[in-house]
Amino acid sequence: MAAPGAFVKLSPADGATAQATSLTLAWATSAGASSYEYCVDTTNDNACATWVNTGTATSAALSGLNDGTAYYWQARAVNPGGTTFADGISTYA
Repeated sequence: MAAPGAFVKLSPADGATAQATSLTLAWATSAGASSYEYCVDTTNDNACATWVNTGTATSAALSGLNDGTAYYWQARAVNPGGTTFADGISTYA
């Protein structure tokens, strides 16, 4: 089985500022994905340690974010053939 197909993050946009303390992360579907995961971090060091599984959902609601704090996020599609990161990169912005 091949890894899931390419897909993109939809919102919030990379580098978005002045976001609400509660918001929804959203990404496009990936052909062949069995499930999706997302990660949110406050340090742009590409070392996000906690990935959250959303099953087949292509969005995730977040709340309790701190006003004025920069957050970085990434999503990935997973199946038995491998993992594909949104926007074709394993880093986040």
